[in-house]
Amino acid sequence: METINSYILNKTAFDLPTEVAALLFPEYYTTIVCADKNNNSFIKEWVDCTDDQSVNRFLFYQTTRELLKAFIDKRITHLEFIRRSVSNTYFLIDLDEESNYHNVLLLRFNEIPADYLPEFGLSLESEDFVSPEIVYDYFKLYGIIDDTNYNLRSNQFSNLINIHLREGEGVGYGRIDADKLGKILIGFEGLYENLAKDYYFSKNRGTKIPKKISKHVSDGNLECEVVIFEAASFNVILKPKADMDGLFGDSSSDIICERALNLIAKSKNIETFTEISSEFSAYTMSSYLDFVNIVYEELINIDIKMESYKKEVFSIENLTFNEAFKIKTFYDQDSEIDTNKFNLIGNFTGVNCNTGYFWFDSNDKQSYHGYLDKLISDSAYDLNFHKLYLITIERKLENKATKDSPKIHDTILAIYDYTE
Repeated sequence: METINSYILNKTAFDLPTEVAALLFPEYYTTIVCADKNNNSFIKEWVDCTDDQSVNRFLFYQTTRELLKAFIDKRITHLEFIRRSVSNTYFLIDLDEESNYHNVLLLRFNEIPADYLPEFGLSLESEDFVSPEIVYDYFKLYGIIDDTNYNLRSNQFSNLINIHLREGEGVGYGRIDADKLGKILIGFEGLYENLAKDYYFSKNRGTKIPKKISKHVSDGNLECEVVIFEAASFNVILKPKADMDGLFGDSSSDIICERALNLIAKSKNIETFTEISSEFSAYTMSSYLDFVNIVYEELINIDIKMESYKKEVFSIENLTFNEAFKIKTFYDQDSEIDTNKFNLIGNFTGVNCNTGYFWFDSNDKQSYHGYLDKLISDSAYDLNFHKLYLITIERKLENKATKDSPKIHDTILAIYDYTE
């Protein structure tokens, strides 16, 4: 049986719900519908066992009546049904033949081993279901109306991000020019991705970061996906693709979304922007200025709201194209927006001795490039690619009216031999 590194709970932390009916498959019941004392629906999935089959491992997760009906009616796949569990919380429980507990593990969806999940896009047939009518009767599923928006807004999801395009050229009730929507979504996705990278890799990160610095970070942690379009004038609902940490506190998407709203709020006041900008990487600030520029050029007023399933609160911030113009004008007047200094330990992977241009990989596998300061450029000839160095980098974010996007400059101010 596969070894899982996750939160280990006390064996009394999870009360086994009562089994209602088997759902999949006639040959061997792998999926069973259960109910707790409050009649909440739970799913018990067989996923693994010991070599002698004396202990079986089950995946338990809470679902909703709406999703249960959608799954039985084959409107969502088995994988999507599992992924949409209430609060994105799962239990792996090892039980022997007498239902004695051996292990209780708490984990997120992205921590579930791939072998424990059904194939992506796998469609089930009617003959794969065992007794759907019993489940229908027990949970009274017949009267439930298929309302996708209701399901998506219920608390089986992580945070939702509501981008409301209130007014502007090409924006009407329930409609928007495709190119405008595309630009706004790409601009916001770039901002969210850079905020997420700041969260996971620090604001002093390099131009290139490892795709998976740990098992807790995947591409899904850095990305959003669109889940709803609404007419209001035009509303787009997004959610983070993955949100794996924060089981007992604020999740990463909580923090990332709140930082995005805080950045928008404080950037509109020139006096407070210097304070807030120092909290983010130059890459995040560059992507934010790109987003501001899109709002201005497309003449759109937008509201951005975070709907947190954990805190049950709604945080909202707006950005008008007039405010975007003021922000843009301020930065165009001052080419150098931010300067930051930080130290790194790692190896040089390349140096142009004529120009002083360098490539450097830090110990955590992030990559940096830029120029050696003129005062130390002569030392380029002495650098050894097999040695460790401690370097000091000065990073500047530069924005000019003649440029389409802000530029980031990394300069090495000092180089020291480093001994571990």
